[in-house]
Amino acid sequence: MKKFTELRPWLNQLAKTNRMVVTQKNISLRHQLAAIAKKLDGDSGVFFPSPDGHAIPVVSGFMSSRAWIAEAMGVEERRLLDSFRAAADNPLPCHVVKKAPCQEVVHKDFDLRVLLPVPTHSEHDSGPYIT
Repeated sequence: MKKFTELRPWLNQLAKTNRMVVTQKNISLRHQLAAIAKKLDGDSGVFFPSPDGHAIPVVSGFMSSRAWIAEAMGVEERRLLDSFRAAADNPLPCHVVKKAPCQEVVHKDFDLRVLLPVPTHSEHDSGPYIT
């Protein structure tokens, strides 16, 4: 069984096996994105390109079942808990780098709600939040 240690290859695997839905652009971050994600949770992951015009996409539901988590970890589902414990006790080594693409843009005095596409899940929520 193949083990996925990075998000992009796992998302590609879901797409390749018809378990990833790609929505249209500009899905509203206010209720609509969360409603779509909830509706499809457990059946497929969802990739939201450019929600509300943001340059940053949102992905949901990519670990929505024990079977998918086991598959991503490269283990049989019945071995999931033991494998998860072993992975937590033996994390992958950290590689510190002096220069990386994620360090090329530095934001000062920013509002995460403007910078990131953070959805509002329900009309009862006091505002947007990340889960």
